[in-house]
Amino acid sequence: MSTVKTFVIVVIVVLIQQHLAAQQNVLLLEDYEDNQLDPRITIETIGSFNSSPGIKDITEFGSTKAFGYGISTCSVNCFNDYVTKQIITFPELTYIDSISFKEMELFGNWGSKGQIYLDGIALTGNQQDFGRSPSNDGNPDTTFREHTIAIDTSLVTIELRVWDITNLSEIYIDDLVIYSSSITSISEDNSMFNNNFILYPNYPNPFNPTTTIKYQIPELSFVTLKVYDVLGSEILTLVNEEKPAGSYEINFKATNLSSGIYFYKLQAGSFVETKKMILMK
Repeated sequence: MSTVKTFVIVVIVVLIQQHLAAQQNVLLLEDYEDNQLDPRITIETIGSFNSSPGIKDITEFGSTKAFGYGISTCSVNCFNDYVTKQIITFPELTYIDSISFKEMELFGNWGSKGQIYLDGIALTGNQQDFGRSPSNDGNPDTTFREHTIAIDTSLVTIELRVWDITNLSEIYIDDLVIYSSSITSISEDNSMFNNNFILYPNYPNPFNPTTTIKYQIPELSFVTLKVYDVLGSEILTLVNEEKPAGSYEINFKATNLSSGIYFYKLQAGSFVETKKMILMK
């Protein structure tokens, strides 16, 4: 191959890489250095904690602050009874390319495990997990691990969840970045969804006692949104009226219901869809 042809190919490759890079938007960049969480981030916990989750002063990442998932009051067999969720919520359905962050476990290593959830559904595969479980060797990390996880889907929430949190160690993360392709970002072009009926996963899920149910209809429709128990008995009607095209949110409060699995069903014209939600008190 001639030198000129080689040069041309190299230039084309560089231009393509620059073009692809230009198509990515940073939707969220959280380095925790200002000691205040991005307003799109909320924290939920299950169980009791000696040290609550939040932004903390540590230097192991090469910065001055990072987010710690907390140190619980549990010594052994903590599992799903001791959980911290860092939840990023977008105001509308948003296309996400990938998520990246750094993480490490300090003060020991006792099996806490992290996983990524998209709209309440766990990603599977080892590359989606973080933490050092199941080594349980008691030795803290001396260097951080870097994660870049391909998402390639449209969603409303991303959750970085850690469970089996003990009183002997703490998982930290830093430099959390979420990327979106500009050509498919919903905030710039939502025409791809304008002709669709959509029932979104409720958030949060599991919940106690309130969760939000969001749906979208592309045309004037008579809409019913009902809640059922696991036996199929109707519990409550949330919507029962004609609605113009648009996106809607309903806050469902289950104060008088027992813990368990429930279903919510949306019917709009000929469109019918049902999703599951879990109430944990």
